[in-house]
Amino acid sequence: MNTNKIFPLAGVFVSVLILVSCKKTETVTEFVTVPPQYVQVDRMAIPAINTALMPSNMKDAFNQGQPSTDAANFRTTAQNTITGLRTAVDAVLGAENGGPLGNLTPALVAVALIPDIVTIDFSMPVAFPNGRRLQDDVIDAALGIVLNRGGAAGVSDGINANDKPFLTSFPYLASDNVSPLSKPAGNPYLGVHW
Repeated sequence: MNTNKIFPLAGVFVSVLILVSCKKTETVTEFVTVPPQYVQVDRMAIPAINTALMPSNMKDAFNQGQPSTDAANFRTTAQNTITGLRTAVDAVLGAENGGPLGNLTPALVAVALIPDIVTIDFSMPVAFPNGRRLQDDVIDAALGIVLNRGGAAGVSDGINANDKPFLTSFPYLASDNVSPLSKPAGNPYLGVHW
């Protein structure tokens, strides 16, 4: 038994919150005692899950949901959508050949993708879907998993790399694509470098 592995597997929930109300006050004491309110508006653990697998009438509920209730609320819908997508694609591209995780049924793919969390097994190499690095082509991998296609018969979004190099130090993200000359007047947030 390897006693050095204390926590070989971890899961991370990623969400986007927006400020919906903040009381304008004149005193620090009142500001501290009346905290601002935030609302969860998106989930970003595995890209395109909501976009591709949830019907329009469930998208907001999925974005505002929690991983602890994902299996009960969304897994069957995801499985049904995966089955439908595979049927439609198989009619055009022919038989499936197994995706990046092997030849998984729609039910197994739904279990792998729902709950919407980033999982990482530290005993394995880190690359999506085991963790997520900036350079990982998560959309191609997700398409391959959902459609059960890999190798030469794999599917792609046609974007195989970032158009600008990532930084080698924090914040690691590439610079934005907005030129200061093309920044719309009156919007101080577009083109801002953090």
